[in-house]
Amino acid sequence: MPVARVRTIKYQTGHDEEIVGLYEDEIIPAAAEQPGLLQYLLFNDPETGKVLSITIWESEDVVPPGDPPHYVEGLARRLGELRDPAAGTPPQEVFDVAVDRKIEKPHGDR
Repeated sequence: MPVARVRTIKYQTGHDEEIVGLYEDEIIPAAAEQPGLLQYLLFNDPETGKVLSITIWESEDVVPPGDPPHYVEGLARRLGELRDPAAGTPPQEVFDVAVDRKIEKPHGDR
């Protein structure tokens, strides 16, 4: 059964372009090389300085442990420099994907 790993990361406000760029250019491409990763979603709220990272994995057995992105050398340090120091280490939660349904709409219907 697929599982989702969920993390909320608080970063220093004013760095939203930098944090999103770091995910787009480095974290997500490196994550894509990890066995068992099916999907990566990142949600950003620049007003609060929070990103919500959701990764979908084939099973709990393939979810990497620890504080990602452990698989990119030096990246954890750079990400740490952008994090809000008062927020501490973000917890990692893993959920079963109970429903996964793509919503198909007729062409032209939004």
